[in-house]
Amino acid sequence: MDNRGVTTSIRPGELPAHALLARYRDTGGFTDCWIADLSGPVTHADYVEAFYSTTLFGIERRLLAWFASKPSTVADARRLAEARSDTFAAWTVEARAADQLLLCDFTRRTRSWLMVEPLADGAGTRLYFGSAVVPRRDATGVGGSMGVAFHALSGFHAVYSRALLGAARSRLMKARRETPASVPAMPDRPLSSVSPVSPVSPAAPTSTPTRAPDPMSAATPNRHRRSGPAFRERPTREQIAALPPFDPLPLERIVVVETAEHAEAALRAMTRARFVGFDTESKPTFTRDAVRDGPHVIQFSTLDEAFIVQVNDRTPIAFLREVLESEAIVKVGFGLDSDRGPLEHKLHTRLRASVEVSQVLRSLGHKQALGAKAAVAVVLGRRMTKSKSVTTSNWGAARLSPQQLLYAANDAYAALKVFEAMGSPYP
Repeated sequence: MDNRGVTTSIRPGELPAHALLARYRDTGGFTDCWIADLSGPVTHADYVEAFYSTTLFGIERRLLAWFASKPSTVADARRLAEARSDTFAAWTVEARAADQLLLCDFTRRTRSWLMVEPLADGAGTRLYFGSAVVPRRDATGVGGSMGVAFHALSGFHAVYSRALLGAARSRLMKARRETPASVPAMPDRPLSSVSPVSPVSPAAPTSTPTRAPDPMSAATPNRHRRSGPAFRERPTREQIAALPPFDPLPLERIVVVETAEHAEAALRAMTRARFVGFDTESKPTFTRDAVRDGPHVIQFSTLDEAFIVQVNDRTPIAFLREVLESEAIVKVGFGLDSDRGPLEHKLHTRLRASVEVSQVLRSLGHKQALGAKAAVAVVLGRRMTKSKSVTTSNWGAARLSPQQLLYAANDAYAALKVFEAMGSPYP
């Protein structure tokens, strides 16, 4: 097989003899193999995680959750990639090697295979993706047919396979471009020694005492003394407008918790994460005497994904109470005091193990109260936008719009990102 150089095309290729998928080609099953090249090294774990975390594959994950009761999350994809789990959505691991993975679906009719291989000249990495379909056997266990559906969908399968591999390669390329962090990672230190940081150019030496001014210079914290305000002043609207945008969770990483399977997967993810962003949304009222019966939406977020719960007659109340009252899952957010009363009144539950992020900022020396948008600007050096039309939309609707899902999820996600950047100070 010729793998001497990086090419940009996504193309069909020959299945390598040592491929885990080859066993099905050799026993009469259908197999295919698609190839894409990427400059530079790519680990197999990074490839698997990227493949199952794309927007395109997110559609398939949602369909499996809805119609096959096989929910999965991006965090589940990471555990699969890191060999910390042998199950993912509708698949289980059939075989692993250092450079490849073979999955079997729950019907045991199809297989999915992912492999990486360094190019011979060291210029990059070849990504492989293939599938196998096992023929139906007759009563004697011999012979067999692929079935009508296989032949009807073979053309779509080829197009979809190519698109999946292309999406994975694009995700890997994007991750590579975004690798230099604009905000240095905060060390895990006690609260008394933690102070938020403003973005610093990756090229600037860390020992340099001064740097060129930027739009956030007036809000830059003093990292070297604990007394006095942590920031000189609250950033103005103009300063915030000059910042780069906050990177939100995309729609494919937002799960609406509607079934017991969704709730179970969400509880597992939040328990593993320990710290989760938290917020609520209520249907707006426009007159003084209007009855306020919120919250209508409760949202949680890990660093990987968000979970949206609509409070209605189908609400998984047991799940909500378990998360809200858990001492092991720490809820992080802004304005939590305003959430406690409505939660107790409507759900008869108490919010335990929580962190009010604005109070953490005050303890670090910021005298002015900061909401999510201002805190994202001050701590992360990013501009968070919030649509007023979405803010005042009908949060009691039977089905939330994509704009509402993004708004709700990223309110919780932003609180968690700010908390993380401050070193996750918690007893």
